[in-house]
Amino acid sequence: MILIPAGIFQMGSDKGDVDELPIHTVYLDAFYIDEHEVTNEQYKEFVEATGHSFDRLRTGSEPEGLGYTNIYGELKSNFKPWDDPNFNQPNQPVVCVSWDDASAYAKWAGKRLPTEAEWEKAARGGLVNMKYPWGDEEPDNHKANFADRNTNFDWSDKSVDDGYIYPAPVGSYLPNAYGLYDMAGNVWEWCADWYDANYYSYSPQRNPAGPDTGTERVLRGGAWYRASHTIRCAERVSDVPTSSLNVVGFRCAKDINR
Repeated sequence: MILIPAGIFQMGSDKGDVDELPIHTVYLDAFYIDEHEVTNEQYKEFVEATGHSFDRLRTGSEPEGLGYTNIYGELKSNFKPWDDPNFNQPNQPVVCVSWDDASAYAKWAGKRLPTEAEWEKAARGGLVNMKYPWGDEEPDNHKANFADRNTNFDWSDKSVDDGYIYPAPVGSYLPNAYGLYDMAGNVWEWCADWYDANYYSYSPQRNPAGPDTGTERVLRGGAWYRASHTIRCAERVSDVPTSSLNVVGFRCAKDINR
C-alpha cells in the first residue's frame, strides 16, 4: 500500500459536472491506499478462504444496471466474467463485484473502502486543480485505459491506441506522483460514501465521509469503455450498492494506525 500524507487539498472542479462544485479545501488525516486495483487473483483468494458467494456467482445472469458492455456498446445477457478471457485473467482488476462484495473483501483483508475524498486526493497525486492524475494533458497511449480506436462507441478517441480493449492488467500505465496506478480509466472504483449531488455544499472540511444515508454509493475513476473526459480526477458517478457491472472494481484503503 502507498502512504498518502496528511494535509489539505483542493477537491472538486469548475470544469466538469455540477456535482463537482464548488471547489473546496479538504483536510485529510494520513492514510494508506492500494497501489493497484484489486485483481481477480486476489479476490479469488478471498472467495476460497471465506466461501463468500458474490452476486455474479450466485446468479450467473445479467448484472443490474448497465450489465455487460462490449466494445460495440451492446448488452449481453447471462454474462459470466469468470468464463470470459477478456475479464478473467489473474492480473486484471476484478469486476462484477457489488459494493457489498467489495466491502466484504476489504474487511477480510484488514482494510476498508476509501472515502470519496481520500480517493480524489490519492488520484491527484499532489497536483492542484488538474484534470487528470498526470496533469491537464489529454490521455495518450501510455497514460490510461479508456475508449480508444479499438472500440466502437460514439465517443471513442480514434487518435489513441492504449493497447487494451477491455480491462488492462493492473499497472499497465504510468503511475501518478504518489506511485498509484490506474487512478484514471480501466475500471470504475467503489468508494465508501453514499452519493449526494449537492454534498460538496455542506460537507465538513475535515475528513469528510459522505452523507449519513442515501440510495447509491460513489464510483470514481472512469473505465475502459468511457470517453477521456469521464476519467478525470473530479468526475463523480454513483450506483446502487447491489449493482455488479463488468466496468466496476475497487481498491482498498487503511487507517494509518492499523
